[in-house]
Amino acid sequence: MVNTDTGSQIGNAITVTGTASTSLPLTADGSRALITTRSHAAETGIDSTRVAVIDTTTGTQIGTTVTLNGAQFVSPRLNADRTRVLVTTQGYDPATSNYGRWVTEIDPTTGNQIGTALPYTEDPQYTLLSADGTRAVTITSAFPGDGTTQAAVLQIV
Repeated sequence: MVNTDTGSQIGNAITVTGTASTSLPLTADGSRALITTRSHAAETGIDSTRVAVIDTTTGTQIGTTVTLNGAQFVSPRLNADRTRVLVTTQGYDPATSNYGRWVTEIDPTTGNQIGTALPYTEDPQYTLLSADGTRAVTITSAFPGDGTTQAAVLQIV
């Protein structure tokens, strides 16, 4: 982190393994940010996504880095009051030649994962959050196939 008034570093450098994927401000005042990275293990063909929450006022990480199965599929979604982040990942299993997709909820105040990752049964297209941040709507489509589109409403705890 860099103090933009003085140009000096805030805190120590934070290392999160992988190639940078996304950064997302989590608070209106910019005091917290979420970063995601992606790693690919060439020997297994497996991707992983790491999620970290950073306190930008102190330059420290909040909680520990969360490691998710698969590569980040779409940009993380933040609810209206900025108390929950949804991260969608997609992973390939070379043993079955199948892809899996999951949505994971992150608490930006602690940096921790909430509950277990929820698997998608179809190809995720969109995730929308309600204005009050208590519900998420996911839109999925079946491709290839009949092109069926499904919507699911998830309660955010």
